Amino acid sequence: KRVVVGCQDVEGLRKRLVTTCMINIPRDEVLDLPDRTFQNVNLVLDADSQSKYNIVQKHFLTWVQANYGDEAMIRASKAEAMVKLMRLWEVDGVVKAKATVDYVKDLVDQDEQVVVMAHHSAVIEAIVVKLAAAGVNVATIKGGMTAEDKNEVVMLFQAGLIDVIVGQITAAGVGLTLTAARQSWLDARPDYG
Repeated sequence: KRVVVGCQDVEGLRKRLVTTCMINIPRDEVLDLPDRTFQNVNLVLDADSQSKYNIVQKHFLTWVQANYGDEAMIRASKAEAMVKLMRLWEVDGVVKAKATVDYVKDLVDQDEQVVVMAHHSAVIEAIVVKLAAAGVNVATIKGGMTAEDKNEVVMLFQAGLIDVIVGQITAAGVGLTLTAARQSWLDARPDYG
């Protein structure tokens, strides 16, 4: 039985790789990428959205039971604080979907391609449905997709045939070339303080 321990001589390994199969070229010499831009946009919830959020926050276990059943409520009660935080993050994203779509639609109307990243499937679905209803050509990259399906979406986006990609952070957060977009939007965790 063979046991792999790891490299004892990291610099020696690097030298060997460089001399045999690896070329180390600085990123800025190879890639002609646009500058990254980040902008914080404060969103104000409408009365209905704020009401939904408050119900989850104040009556969490009752809400879980009504929406997901008795078993889910029992599981949630065992780790209530953590489960509550994750569900509030999800609900926060869903209720902000309309404001997100309005912002992204404005960018698309200015001939921008946009990448929107979110964590929860419900948030992704809400954004995609609202973008499609607004006439935006949108695609998703999320967990469960094959590499070929992801590559097809990337290829269409890079070719300008898709206006917006809504990606699940865990599935689209690394390893994809989405340089056609100069704008990105991240479904950040809500501010509870």
